[in-house]
Amino acid sequence: MRDLRYASRMLARSPVFTLVSVLSLAIGIGANGAVFSFADALLLRPLGVPRPGEVVTVGSSLPPLQRTLVASYRDYVDIRDRSRSFNGLVAFTECSAALGVKAGSLPKPTIGLLVSGNFFSVLGVEPELGRAFRSDEDLVAGRDPVLVISHDLWERQFGADPAILGRMVRLSGVDFTVIGVAPRGFVGLDRYTHYEFYTPLAMWPRLESDRATRPLEMRDVRRLTIKGRLASDTTLAQAQTELSVIAKDLARAYQDTNRNTLLTVRTE
Repeated sequence: MRDLRYASRMLARSPVFTLVSVLSLAIGIGANGAVFSFADALLLRPLGVPRPGEVVTVGSSLPPLQRTLVASYRDYVDIRDRSRSFNGLVAFTECSAALGVKAGSLPKPTIGLLVSGNFFSVLGVEPELGRAFRSDEDLVAGRDPVLVISHDLWERQFGADPAILGRMVRLSGVDFTVIGVAPRGFVGLDRYTHYEFYTPLAMWPRLESDRATRPLEMRDVRRLTIKGRLASDTTLAQAQTELSVIAKDLARAYQDTNRNTLLTVRTE
């Protein structure tokens, strides 16, 4: 206590020095805390799914993307059907759309994901409200306009209304039915972007701005990310060996040796 009283008297005698010191400490501590929080969110924190260490990325690395792994929808189907190294493979791509939450309201720009029908089941993510996609809702292009919304969007735009299930919303002029609400904290598989909605990849043609593009049919539309869970008895090296065989088969089948031979698997 004597030391504290002495220190207080000394600081009170030099108010300018005291103020500069306190401000310097505050700025230094605040800056370091902000940098650590940023690094923790983007680099250190694992993906918000069960057992994130099992999740890997599969695809082709193409210049100028370099380390980014991409694939077309047809590639995804071929890899999914031929591979035995994974407990499941999912595909998804980012989708920007104008979201109208009710009739007559002004649509607002939002970002979501077009995902394969097995997206939530493979990742082990259970909706907080409602259900995930059924397998048949991702079979026919444009047939099933169903939507799972993020927890944040549910709270922000719908007041966490439990009667949201079955409600119609509009995405870029297309009516969608809300079938589920994602759990709190799940915002997709990208550490840098928080997604507001999820809809089946089969809806891609109806939300694609370029009507001449056939994203579910054209092999040169390589905008998908493929992620999967390694089987419990499979190593990365074994998965890579299998993918190399699949890549050679695809190269022969589609005369695309320049790309498919680059098929690879990478940990998160």
